[in-house]
Amino acid sequence: MSIYKHVLATIDLDKGHEDIARKAAELARVFEAKLSLIHVVGHTVLSAAFGPSVAGFGTGTGSSEAEIKAKVEAARDALKKLAEACGMPDASTHVWVATSTNAAVRQVIKDENIDLLVIGSHQRGKLERMLVSSSGYQLLRNAPCDVIVLDLPTG
Repeated sequence: MSIYKHVLATIDLDKGHEDIARKAAELARVFEAKLSLIHVVGHTVLSAAFGPSVAGFGTGTGSSEAEIKAKVEAARDALKKLAEACGMPDASTHVWVATSTNAAVRQVIKDENIDLLVIGSHQRGKLERMLVSSSGYQLLRNAPCDVIVLDLPTG
């Protein structure tokens, strides 16, 4: 019996996301676990077209519905390609539109019974870490599962 059954990697589709996905895929193979990838499209306007999965994540003004849909589709395609590149074409992919990455990831952890979360973190100085409250830090402090934090290159 494996320690972990379901690994979730948070993917921001910026520099370093390939490393997170690759290492999460390797962990999933080692533990014979399922792999899921999540990307959160940050936004303050949530259209009813996205359904109840994004309800309660905020309101305001921002991109048009068409722009949001385009971002979601691009993210879905990118996650699928990333899963294939990591040798895990059957990995589950999740794209959420939300103002809170933390809340979206926590919901997927709950819904999908995730027991290992893999996140990336850009190295920061001590003062910056004290002053900046990042989504990754919030997830690390409050995750309902084990968390592995990978250092990502800065710049």
